[in-house]
Amino acid sequence: MSKKREHAELGGSTGGDIDGHGSHDTSKRTNNPDVAGIIMRHGHHIFMVQPTGSTGYGIPKGHVEEGETLQEAARREFREETGMEVTSDLSYLEGSGQIKGGKKIHAFVCEGDGSEKFISSNLITSRFRFGQPENSGGRYVSYDEAGKLVHKNQKKLLDLYIASLG
Repeated sequence: MSKKREHAELGGSTGGDIDGHGSHDTSKRTNNPDVAGIIMRHGHHIFMVQPTGSTGYGIPKGHVEEGETLQEAARREFREETGMEVTSDLSYLEGSGQIKGGKKIHAFVCEGDGSEKFISSNLITSRFRFGQPENSGGRYVSYDEAGKLVHKNQKKLLDLYIASLG
């Protein structure tokens, strides 16, 4: 099966590339520095998490582990960072950009139910904040509020998402 067809069958778009860096797919990857995340929307709001010790917010995201597809990684990271399971279909956000450090962030979009049921976050394993939750909370915020709260490294991604709405 072609990677493009496999990607489409997994709920992804069959279109284009990511910032001109070649076509994207959801095939298994190894040794991948990429990051995958989910923008959960409900009406004119998106779900964002607040990292522990930060005043800013961001989308739940994280590194793609060896052998994972981009969608598998995005779903796992959302679950780890919020305690919530994503069961709805995911659509790839075409043109997902790069964040500081050159890591490509592959963003997927899904529809949420609007409830703010942030449950828990995985624990930090770095030596600086070992044992603390990675995120202290999460909530739906309006697009305008998201633009003010989002960490500067994710601003381009948020702007891309809002622009994709037409």
